[in-house]
Amino acid sequence: MAKNSEILTCQRVLSLMVIMGFMIHHMIRINISIAIVEMVVRNNSNTSLESHGPRYNWDEEAKNDILGYFFWGYLITQYLTCTRILAIMVILCYIFQYMSRINMSIAIVDMTSNSTQFNWTKNQKHDILGSLFWGFVFGPIPGGRLAEIYGARIVLTVVMFLNGFLTLLTPPAAYLNYYCLWCVRFGVGLSAGAAFPAVFPIVPKWIPAKNISKFMSHILASQVGLTLTLSFSGILIDYWGWPCVFYISGSMTMLGSFSWFYLIYDSPQKHPRIKKDELEKLEKEIAKTTVKKRSPWPKILTSRPVWAFIVSYSGVLFNVNTAVNYLPLYLDQILNFDIKTNGGLSGLPFLATYCTAVFTCCLADRWRRLNTFSVFTIRTIFAGTLFWGCFTVLTILSFWGYNRIVAIVALILWQAFCGLSSAAILSNVMDFAPNYSGSINGISATFGGFAGYLSTKLFSAFVKNEHSFEQWQFLFWILACANVVSFLVFICFGTSELQEWNSNRVDEETEATEQIKLDC
Repeated sequence: MAKNSEILTCQRVLSLMVIMGFMIHHMIRINISIAIVEMVVRNNSNTSLESHGPRYNWDEEAKNDILGYFFWGYLITQYLTCTRILAIMVILCYIFQYMSRINMSIAIVDMTSNSTQFNWTKNQKHDILGSLFWGFVFGPIPGGRLAEIYGARIVLTVVMFLNGFLTLLTPPAAYLNYYCLWCVRFGVGLSAGAAFPAVFPIVPKWIPAKNISKFMSHILASQVGLTLTLSFSGILIDYWGWPCVFYISGSMTMLGSFSWFYLIYDSPQKHPRIKKDELEKLEKEIAKTTVKKRSPWPKILTSRPVWAFIVSYSGVLFNVNTAVNYLPLYLDQILNFDIKTNGGLSGLPFLATYCTAVFTCCLADRWRRLNTFSVFTIRTIFAGTLFWGCFTVLTILSFWGYNRIVAIVALILWQAFCGLSSAAILSNVMDFAPNYSGSINGISATFGGFAGYLSTKLFSAFVKNEHSFEQWQFLFWILACANVVSFLVFICFGTSELQEWNSNRVDEETEATEQIKLDC
């Protein structure tokens, strides 16, 4: 027994298992190459040949496709680095979050079309839409700060799960009574608000500065969620009724929370499945940063760049939230589209938002790599195009928005210009304060929530008759003016210079000096 134990040392057992592992690995890869000869019907073969199992009438193209599927799978696994998986999950995260936010905007049209089902007043309808924004006011600041302290992985997992669960409860709450529905939608807004800034703290740990703008375009994948919800909700409601919209989006969001927890980690160093070459590349390109458990709140709240970011991004959200809430209603009441067409057309502007975001963010990163312009000049170019483009389109809508063709083209362009916010505004916070991007985005999202709620109150105040285009004009003029103010604030007070309070170096030097004094 002693001799046997000397022969089967741990190293030799390892060698044997490696040999067996690669043998089995190649057996699985190659088996289809010989088996397919017997699996396929041979047209000119002798019919008396013995059959060894079922045969399939596949042509040459089908056989080659089957043999090629393995190699496609191999290429996909090589392409899906941990960084790319993070990008895909961020896209899905924002898609799911916006699906749960937007579903009520299209569903409420059908819910109130039959007055005997939900006999809500006009103010009650606006309050239901606005309840989500009240939740969105209170969720972002704690969501962003908790993600800075405990990591985006656990925070996003929890809030996405709650968001999906509450979305599933929306139909039962609606049937129960108006106040239950208001509370559930408030909870959906609270969890969605916490999710929005929780992604930002993970970005500087995984993404090099030269690729920041491109990655930030994924934030506007939320507009794809808008497109999917608005485009398909009309069809789903027509066949299965409005509750199915909430059941589908809620289930997808809960599934996304589990996927996020399994696939995403807060830094490359913590990821157990990251490849060595990818880890080394990220460590070389990204400086290691730490975030203190105590934020420099006085410096953040008195920083001009922070307030320039908050005001300008609130202006963007004022545009987007108004479109989200009232675009389906405008198509229904002013342009007189049916529910199916309404859903499809309502989604087009938000798809344009994401397409514009991806293109302009790639362009911004290219200009940055080539040093074509300074970083803040790049942000200013896109900010100017964003806000003045929205101003122009909204002015056109206020005069000719009753015309179907003009209105559809203008609405698409309006939201397409909003897509420039990734390259102009969202990326800007990663320029001057990446370590506290979660907290700052939490503050901006809180003000954005107020802007969303304000849009519901402005609509209620100015649009007494939803069929009157003249009353919609007031809303368009207010939005146009808000874009001018947002641009002026950004250009006057914004910057892309890294702020001193973003770094802990000064604090660490002070602490070290104090420690030396104590030792002396």
